[in-house]
Amino acid sequence: MATDIHMTTIDLSAALRAHRIGFRNTGLVLIVLGGLAILLPLAAALAINLLLGLLLLASGVAMGVQALRSMGAARFWWHLGLAVLYGLMGVVLLLDPLQGVVTLTLLLAALLLFEGVVKIALALPMRGVNGWLWLLFSGVITALLGGLILSGLPGSAAWALGLIVGINLLITGVSLVSLATAVNRHEPL
Repeated sequence: MATDIHMTTIDLSAALRAHRIGFRNTGLVLIVLGGLAILLPLAAALAINLLLGLLLLASGVAMGVQALRSMGAARFWWHLGLAVLYGLMGVVLLLDPLQGVVTLTLLLAALLLFEGVVKIALALPMRGVNGWLWLLFSGVITALLGGLILSGLPGSAAWALGLIVGINLLITGVSLVSLATAVNRHEPL
């Protein structure tokens, strides 16, 4: 088992060295996109909404074509209904992007609130276990963020979705650049 872990580490190190420029460049692009999303959170949220709308519409069309090709087969109506639902969701997001951003922000807030409550529920029985306070802290912060976004709707839709995606892109970009830099210096991973 120890040999497998050692070989995996060596293989990973070799792969990282071979692709370090790609990691660095991808990281730099993500840093720029993350910075733009943080500076222009509503524009980022609208872009996310429009992309999701296009993806849902295209999925609905593709699923509809496949459903029509299988007309008469078992569950044809279920497949066609699902295709119509996907297509309609896409159209709704595309026709009213601001309302779509509010809806996506509501879903994000609900997700954060639920995640926070679950983390708190997982942390409390772990009292006394090393590190349980970090899980509790993470749960409280996540739940508070979800509650903050939820309590500020619809106004929070102007900043929440784009800001959170921007922060995620920025952190991911910084981690990729840092990883590429560490590989360049031949530092241990």
